[in-house]
Amino acid sequence: MRGNMMKILATFCAAILTVILLVASGCQLISNTFTMPLELTAQKVTLQEASSIIGVTVPLPSYLPEGYEVREIYVEDSTVRLLISDKETEKKLVTHTDAAGTRQRYEFRCRMTMSISWFSEMGIPIRLPVKQVKINESTGFLQDRSDHNALWWNWYPNPGEPGMFELVISANKEIPEEELVKVAESVQ
Repeated sequence: MRGNMMKILATFCAAILTVILLVASGCQLISNTFTMPLELTAQKVTLQEASSIIGVTVPLPSYLPEGYEVREIYVEDSTVRLLISDKETEKKLVTHTDAAGTRQRYEFRCRMTMSISWFSEMGIPIRLPVKQVKINESTGFLQDRSDHNALWWNWYPNPGEPGMFELVISANKEIPEEELVKVAESVQ
């Protein structure tokens, strides 16, 4: 029994020492941001410019967690991306090499993003596994990712007319699912 107690105490001390060393070296054990790619072709724009590009006023949440605001707006292909945080976002240029070759892109660290993609036809891509959630009168799809959660749903600026937008809010794991749904419900 004494031997087991000594093993438990040694394991506990080793774990505490590891935590102390990680903190002292500047490593963060829990990050409240996540990393997302941004192609070099993405254009930084104003809200008015983004609205002009997509042909309707960019839908914005009227509710965000305390201190959060839209920090930057980018347009990339058929997507408008809002970087939302209570702090400035971090962006760096990185080089990737894969089967397609070597290329550069930006990676940014952010607490929350909202992307707006437009389609001329109806339908939302199905992503599994997802959890269905109610967003006002429609259905959204919540997905738990490794470093963040993502909530997808369709938005129709002019109900009954063709064309739709897919909205996606991604946020760090510290923001509860219920808070993401609250932000989504406030989008106008």
